[in-house]
Amino acid sequence: KGVFTTPCNYENVYIEGKETKRMTIRTNSPSLLNLQLQDIVYHNTEFDTNIFEKGTVEERVTVIVKTFLRYQKAKSAIYSIKRLYPNTRIVIADDTPPTNFTNLQGSNMDHFRMPGFTGYFAGRNLGLSQVWTEYFLYMDDDLFFTNGTRLDVLVSFLDKTNFHLVGEQRHYQEIKGFPGCFVADLVPNFFLGSTHEVKSIGFDPHPALSRVGHYAFFLSALGRIRIAFCTTVEFGHNKTTTEADAAYRSFRYVGPEYYKMRGHHELFKYNFAC
Repeated sequence: KGVFTTPCNYENVYIEGKETKRMTIRTNSPSLLNLQLQDIVYHNTEFDTNIFEKGTVEERVTVIVKTFLRYQKAKSAIYSIKRLYPNTRIVIADDTPPTNFTNLQGSNMDHFRMPGFTGYFAGRNLGLSQVWTEYFLYMDDDLFFTNGTRLDVLVSFLDKTNFHLVGEQRHYQEIKGFPGCFVADLVPNFFLGSTHEVKSIGFDPHPALSRVGHYAFFLSALGRIRIAFCTTVEFGHNKTTTEADAAYRSFRYVGPEYYKMRGHHELFKYNFAC
């Protein structure tokens, strides 16, 4: 992405190709050659911060799974990830109470045990804080990878556009050059995002969002990150009923008092007006 030159020439050293991408130096003296090599200068002629050695998808993406009580579903999610992307690191954020806790720690996987009932977004924040790869993929514990879960498609999309997050959801116009990908305001709880950009927003750990918080992050993200969804990438939703589901529903499915608290919090935070 640039050219070579040298500010000075030594006697008996012959240089061809100054100000080009390939420069040839000839001399019969190794000492003169070493001197001349010290004076080589490289100048960029193309400037693009996205140009670098990217590596494989598995090296560039960390998968975050937030779980609570539903270990059978979490294990199915983990198995589906490892089946298709065995070298991808997985971060599990778990706020299951101590009496029900099960250790899921495994190879290339970090299972973080949180205080019980800490909450949905607190778990997302913990998971995101442990990501050092360029991208992360977030998924709930009742979702799973299928043969149509093409992380390479999602990564390529973020690489080649100015979008920061891509998932699957309702949409506006199609994005030029990416058939099946559309501009969106929010996506479901299965999305690939730019780690740096999403960390700049974070997930609000307020108790008002601890039990139900699907769209709250996207309200915070409005006007700050660009979101898309692609119909060409699939994921699965595990709807089987387990023993843990009854306890899960008793905590996650809330009554009017919770929504009243949440409404007050959102009115204050987002400055909504009637």
